Amino acid sequence: PTLSAGDSYYNPMGYWNGPVWVQWQYLIFRGLLNYGYTDLARDLASRIIDQVIYQLKENHWFWELYSPDDRQAGWHKTYIWTGLVARMLIDLDSLATPMLREEVYIAKSVDLMQNYPNPFNSFTRIPFYLPKRHQVSVRIYDVNGKLIETLPEKIFGPGHHNLVWKGTNSRGDQVASGIYFYEIQWSGGKQVRKMIMLR
Repeated sequence: PTLSAGDSYYNPMGYWNGPVWVQWQYLIFRGLLNYGYTDLARDLASRIIDQVIYQLKENHWFWELYSPDDRQAGWHKTYIWTGLVARMLIDLDSLATPMLREEVYIAKSVDLMQNYPNPFNSFTRIPFYLPKRHQVSVRIYDVNGKLIETLPEKIFGPGHHNLVWKGTNSRGDQVASGIYFYEIQWSGGKQVRKMIMLR
């Protein structure tokens, strides 16, 4: 917030008395990344992105300011600087890239293709091609490399296949907006790709 919640002048929807502006949050976000506070940066970005996406779904506006306390937003409703949330996603994606490189082991025979739709909201399809019969396992990870869900492991015949991920974790709870990785494993190796969930 632009003013401490403990201040007598604090007002979550007052101009500079407490609301959040995305462009200033982005500067804080970049500072946290630059000084190595990546977990705090991710948390900040997640909170901002969640609020902006909520408003986009509710009324299709990029608002000038957002309340840090609830789902209110206000003042100018075509405030394009709020689009910096896309830059936050790109910056977080660049953090995840080294992990992606470490995890990729490509056997030429199997092809893991880009999920669709991407970005997605309620579900996405994960397509892959097998040149011959394989037992396949597909796992979903977050940007920290934490296992989120394992899709049912089974034997697939040769050809094109699709698995559906509904944006849930292993307990069936909906996951938050952000970048995720999907990994296919088979007896000959594994491949990884990234995807974006936007709720």
